[in-house]
Amino acid sequence: MAELMRLRLPAGWAVCYNSFGDEDMVVKEDWITNFHYYKEDLLWLEFMRLSAAGQQEANPTGWLVDLGWYPDGDPSGAFSLVIFRLANDTEGWPEQRPTFRSSNRYHIRTVLEYILHHLWIHPGCTQEQLQQQLTQMQQAEEQNDLYSLLGTAFSP
Repeated sequence: MAELMRLRLPAGWAVCYNSFGDEDMVVKEDWITNFHYYKEDLLWLEFMRLSAAGQQEANPTGWLVDLGWYPDGDPSGAFSLVIFRLANDTEGWPEQRPTFRSSNRYHIRTVLEYILHHLWIHPGCTQEQLQQQLTQMQQAEEQNDLYSLLGTAFSP
């Protein structure tokens, strides 16, 4: 039986939904048969805050993480990791969202852990700064050089 991907998340992150599996895709007749690990809704994380009463609660302007496989169930697809911050004055997701894409689940996990760690130690990070980092990581991914960019602390 396959397991969920092991994730190292810093304090403050709530796992709202998780079906991000650590299983190779199984393809039959041009379709992923274990699609439950290769679908659009795989992982949803929210950065929490402490309420005035000292309880954890959703932060209306906090960071959100969405991970999915696109197109859903298609063996030629890829994971898409989207990390963004909601604004108090808008409804829904912002049009421009920092994104990283890879068909390698371990690269997705590495980038996710790196970015969450970065946001934890740099709470003032802007969406634009995050986009710059993810752009660099995407370029390194496309050149098969992701771990050289991120260093050994985040290699599998």
